Amino acid sequence: MDQKLLLAKECFRGSPNAMIDTHSHLYFDSYDEDRLEVMARNMALLDAVITVGVDESTSQKAITLSEKYPNMYAAVGLHPEEIAFPTDVLWVERSVSHKKVVAIGEIGLDYSKLSSEHDVESTVTNQKNAFRAQLEIALRTNLPVVIHSRDAFDDTLEILTAYKGSLRGVWHSFTGDVESMQKVIRIGFMIGINGIVTYTSAQPLQDAVSRVELSHLVLETDAPFLPPVPHRGERNEPYMVTLVAEKVASLRKDTVENVIAQTDKNAQKLFLERVL
Repeated sequence: MDQKLLLAKECFRGSPNAMIDTHSHLYFDSYDEDRLEVMARNMALLDAVITVGVDESTSQKAITLSEKYPNMYAAVGLHPEEIAFPTDVLWVERSVSHKKVVAIGEIGLDYSKLSSEHDVESTVTNQKNAFRAQLEIALRTNLPVVIHSRDAFDDTLEILTAYKGSLRGVWHSFTGDVESMQKVIRIGFMIGINGIVTYTSAQPLQDAVSRVELSHLVLETDAPFLPPVPHRGERNEPYMVTLVAEKVASLRKDTVENVIAQTDKNAQKLFLERVL
C-alpha cells in the first residue's frame, strides 16, 4: 500500500471519513510526479476537494481535474497578482457554466508586492476593477466567491461591503484577529482556516478561532502551500485538512468530530448544494 496513504489514514484515525478541503491547487507542477497517488488519497479519505484557479490556464486545469475525479470540484478566477488588463476577466464568465465549477476565485486584492518600482496607482486600480468585475459575474451567476486578500484588508472589505446581502463566499486563508474576523462575518462571509492556525506565530488567529461561532468557519489546506504542523517544510496535501480540524477542535475545547461535522455542513451549503 502507498506509504503516504498509510500516513494519511493515520491522520484520519478516530475521525469520520467525511471531510471537505475547500481550497487547494492540485494542478501545480509539484504534484506532477505523483498526481495519481495524490488523487487516490483524496478519493480514499475525503468527501470533496475544491481546487482553485488563479488565472485562465490554471482554472481550466482545475476544471479538467474535476472532470476526472468525482469528488473534485473547481473554482475559476483571476488572482490579483495575475492581472494585466481589465479585459482579463472576460473568460471567467464563459467558464462558470461548467457543471463542476462551484465558485469564482480566487479573486481579490494583493498589495504585498507593491513598491516604488511599480505604477502603484495603476496596479491598484486594475486589481480593484478586475475584482469588481468578477464579483459582478458572481452576482449574475449566483456563485460564491473565494477571496484572496493580502496587505489589503480595508480595501477588500470596503468593496465586499457594497455587496452585503447579495454575495456569499469565503475569505480564504484568513490570518487576522477576532475584530477583523467579526467584520468579515458581519458582511455574510465564511472564514477559511488552514494550516496557518497550527503555527505558533498565529496567536491572534488562534484566539479568533476559539471565540467565533463554528457556523462561520470552513476548513482548507491551500495545498501545496501552508502545510500544518508537524509537516512544515513538506508539500501540503488535502488529507492534511484533518490536522487543521484537530487544531481548531483543540482551540475551541471541542471534539474533532463536531468540528468536522459543522465545517463540512458549512462548506456543503456554501459550495456544493447546487451540484450534489
